[in-house]
Amino acid sequence: RETSKRKNKPVLKAGRSLKAVVTSCLLGKKTWEESRQDCLGRGADLVIINSDKEQQFLFKLSSSFWIGLTDSVTQGTWKWVDGNPLTTPRYWESGQPNGYGGENCVWFSYSSSDHGKWHYYPCSTLSYWMCEK
Repeated sequence: RETSKRKNKPVLKAGRSLKAVVTSCLLGKKTWEESRQDCLGRGADLVIINSDKEQQFLFKLSSSFWIGLTDSVTQGTWKWVDGNPLTTPRYWESGQPNGYGGENCVWFSYSSSDHGKWHYYPCSTLSYWMCEK
C-alpha cells in the first residue's frame, strides 16, 4: 500500500492494481475545488474514471465522493482535471446532467439504487473526494 508523505493519507495510484486504493479522503468533507487542492497537495488529482473496471471498483468502496470531472470552464463541455474530454458518458444518472446553471462539478453516488451513477452538483457542495496519482 502506497501513501503520500503528507499526513500519511493514501491516494489511488493509476497503473497499479485497483486493490491498492485506500479511501482516506473520506475523513472530512470539502467543496470540489478544496478537494482538488487537497489532492494536488498530495502530488495527485481528483480521480478520473476511464473504464468500467474503475467505475465498478470505486462503487465497491461504498461511498459517495467528488470525481475529477467538471464543465466549469464552458457550460456543457465536460472535461477531466487532466484536460481530456469526457468519453464515458454512460455513467450519468438518468436525467443528468440537466443543464442547471451553477451545477458544474460531478459527484460519484453510492447507493443501492444509483450503483455508482454520476450526479451534477454545485461545486460549493461539501462532500468526500477521491484522489489518484
